[in-house]
Amino acid sequence: MRYVLYVGDAEKALKQVPSSTVDLVCTSPPYFTMRDELKWSSLEEYFDKMTLIFNQVKRILRPGRIVAVNMSDYICNGERIDLNWQWHKLLRNNFKYRDTIIWRKTGQLVTVSAGKMSSNFIKYKLPMYYSPDRVSEFIMIFSKGSVRIPNYNQEVIDNSRIAVNRDWLTNVWSFAPRQDKRHPAVFPEELPKRIVSLYSYWGETVLDPFLGTGTTMRVAKDLGRSCIGCEINDKYIPTIKQYVRWNEVGLEGNHDYKVIDVRD
Repeated sequence: MRYVLYVGDAEKALKQVPSSTVDLVCTSPPYFTMRDELKWSSLEEYFDKMTLIFNQVKRILRPGRIVAVNMSDYICNGERIDLNWQWHKLLRNNFKYRDTIIWRKTGQLVTVSAGKMSSNFIKYKLPMYYSPDRVSEFIMIFSKGSVRIPNYNQEVIDNSRIAVNRDWLTNVWSFAPRQDKRHPAVFPEELPKRIVSLYSYWGETVLDPFLGTGTTMRVAKDLGRSCIGCEINDKYIPTIKQYVRWNEVGLEGNHDYKVIDVRD
């Protein structure tokens, strides 16, 4: 199993990855302003950059395999930006639409910060004050062309079998969000766990071009997949290494780790 961490811009990093070598893409792209961590001069500039990155994603993804993107709308300077629909359009320009999964958030963190919207309606109890609390996000599922089921030997098949969970059988998934004081926007392990289990086979390679604290890589490793991750902010590298258990030796000594710095 190989775990490769690119430090720097995802577009530049992915240009170093050979074509058709990734089996699954599982990611949650940065929001338009990323809570002041990443800034673009306009929404158009943001999507121009994301388009360039996903052009590379398309190149390195194997034909017939899946891209899963977690996204929600976003409030910037008091204006709600329909990132969901614009991301759907971006993905549709490169990939074939397959499914939309609705992540219904549960637990105490459901409406933390931007998710809490109903306070004015509760206060005034009048028409036109209504704005519902945000308790869901989208997971958009696309494929590179028509979906292809790979042909593997019995060992891979046996190690890839999924214990069927009835909670996974509809397009509404319910599980709790996660907070991490080290990063402003993290997703819980349950999200990539389901995506990696359902759309990749044991021993395959998963890509997350916006790795954050390393959740996708951690889950991929736990599930017996290799992983490539890109992270533009080097302050998260120690967190990623700790979370992924960097340099941990596999049961058969078959884990290989590499950090590649693509910054100028």
